[in-house]
Amino acid sequence: MKTSNAFARHQLHFRVVAIACFVFGGWVLIQDVALSKIGLMEGDGWSAANANPVVWAMAAFMGGMAILATQPAYWDDLFLALMAFGDNGYQVPRMVRFALAALMVCLFGAVSYFVYRFNFVSTHDALYPGLGVTQDTMTKVLFYNFGPEVLAFLGGQVLRLGAIAKKSQLAERLQVEPANRYQQKLLTNLNDAADSAAEAHTQRAWNDFYRQNPGMQPK
Repeated sequence: MKTSNAFARHQLHFRVVAIACFVFGGWVLIQDVALSKIGLMEGDGWSAANANPVVWAMAAFMGGMAILATQPAYWDDLFLALMAFGDNGYQVPRMVRFALAALMVCLFGAVSYFVYRFNFVSTHDALYPGLGVTQDTMTKVLFYNFGPEVLAFLGGQVLRLGAIAKKSQLAERLQVEPANRYQQKLLTNLNDAADSAAEAHTQRAWNDFYRQNPGMQPK
């Protein structure tokens, strides 16, 4: 299926947008970690020595979970591994296999829930100490919590789309540029031929004129 390049951007545009996503995503991540640290230290009385590794471990876990959640092939592999259950999978009842798969998903979900809730509460305590959660405060806190993962994902997708767009643009250039080169060369050669024909025609006209008027022929 042939795609249109009517809305195609230059390759540099894709790179600039992707880099901006990565840079600002990193900035939001640093702010999120700093806010969680403030929330733990000022809200719960944690020491800096304890808060620092915890908040960075939290950020690493959230980044890893964001990657796993967007990799369907990983969940397929995990499910198939549980279903096969080693070399003696046929000896394990099917319901047990499904139960183990469900247990694994629930375990991932539970750990993710507590880590994201931990991040949300600590960030909320730093931004709005002593205040309850409202729709407005929740929206702002969730921006810090999920902004890095979303921006990182968008940056990767923009780079991917840039590579696809580059391929499409190169295919278009493969058709257009040789045709333009051919037309340009043909135009140059036709102009040269026209110049030569005009010079020959002019020379014949002068020769006829001098034959008719021999006295005017320059010596």
